[in-house]
Amino acid sequence: MSAPSFSRNLVLLSGGQIAGRLVLFGTTIYLTRVLSAENFGITAFATSVLAWAALIVDFGLMQYAPLEVARQSVPIRMLVRNVIGIRLLLTVAGFGALLLFVGLAPLTSVTVLVLLIYGISLVTTAADLDWLFLGAQLMHVSAAGEIIHQVTMLAGVILFVHRPEDVILVPVVYLVSRLASTAFLIVMAFRRFGWMLPGIDLKFARMILRASAPLAGTAGLAMVSHNFDLIYIGLVLGSASAGLYAAAYRIVWVPTLLVTSYYLVLRPIVAKASTSGIGTIDDLMGNSTRIAMGLVPGVVAGGVLLAEPVVTLLFGDEYAASAQPLKLLFVALGMLAISRNYRLILVCFNRQGTDFWIMSVAAAINIGLNVALIPRYGLSGAALATVASELFILVACYTASRMLIGHVPLGRYLLRPAVALGAMLGVFFLSGGLLLPIRVLLAAASYIVLLIVMRVITVKDVRWFIDSISPRRSQPTPEGGR
Repeated sequence: MSAPSFSRNLVLLSGGQIAGRLVLFGTTIYLTRVLSAENFGITAFATSVLAWAALIVDFGLMQYAPLEVARQSVPIRMLVRNVIGIRLLLTVAGFGALLLFVGLAPLTSVTVLVLLIYGISLVTTAADLDWLFLGAQLMHVSAAGEIIHQVTMLAGVILFVHRPEDVILVPVVYLVSRLASTAFLIVMAFRRFGWMLPGIDLKFARMILRASAPLAGTAGLAMVSHNFDLIYIGLVLGSASAGLYAAAYRIVWVPTLLVTSYYLVLRPIVAKASTSGIGTIDDLMGNSTRIAMGLVPGVVAGGVLLAEPVVTLLFGDEYAASAQPLKLLFVALGMLAISRNYRLILVCFNRQGTDFWIMSVAAAINIGLNVALIPRYGLSGAALATVASELFILVACYTASRMLIGHVPLGRYLLRPAVALGAMLGVFFLSGGLLLPIRVLLAAASYIVLLIVMRVITVKDVRWFIDSISPRRSQPTPEGGR
């Protein structure tokens, strides 16, 4: 793919993801306001459990099938026929696992009903053709499908969910929104590729399942970090606690998506540099680490300082207890933003095996600490488990990258951001007599100005990032500014 095509696709895909995530955040704010923390927790708990059932239905095909589409090694219709056929068969296993969980877990009758209604949407997971358009590089169709899903969901809850007792309607609206987006993608596939009915060719199905199985395993490890804590909170502490923790996590979603978008832009550049040898990577990763180290301290400190007022403003006084875990989740976000530099090195130099084992150990740490800390420390214990697993990922990826290429940057970029952070905190606390929004603006402005003055972030960095996502051209990585 040419650089302009890649950049255009990146803009379309990440733009759709950001738009969809912002609409989803609006849905979250609305539901926290009209449902009680307990009933919001029921929906959050149910969707977390549903994600595991959907993982069974997908079985890594969402990651593998687009590669086959891009390679054009098999006819599109044959691939679509088998992927949908396999997924429909796996839907039986996924819903069966859901029924087994419902039978074994100590759940209320309302939670069981909500979970089973959500489970019906597994059929839409099987029929979802988002992967087809990703592989065909038709990112605008994929983005449109995501926006249709989230806008329909938001409109549905606003129209039909008005009180805590309406919690049963939330999964119904979710099902309708999934049907709408899935139907849109099916229609678009029919118009572009013709009519395709599901089916299974045993030999071909075995081949793609063998290829997708490792990807399913990796997705499972990622799932542990994303929602095991919330499920365990729901089982041990109850739905109200799950609602409080889910509200905190929703706030961290927004900056996490920005981090993900940044590394989506960076990944092909690092991959291209890696083909020229290890020696070409030093300047590139140095600049990337410098940018990350410049932005992370301010974002983390801001999240910690503003956790209480932000939670109260968005969700109301009932969710005040979400503030403490939110502070810790912002610390974990900072570690994630830095560690992804080093994970990128491992993946681009074909050390996926090392990355897999690091993530496996991190998942084990996450599970073990959640089980140990949640009963004793509640929501803060869950957030501490996330911090610990992200810290392990940071240290392990940094160490593995250093062993691979001999030198990776980190320490030399700490001093100047620390100075800027100290100034930001000083401005924030010394302006205590002013309104909070003014204090925030003054502190943020002082931090940004110092980053620019001390050349932690340069004009070249900004131009490079803009050019990287511009559909017109792609520029080399920035130089200088260290």
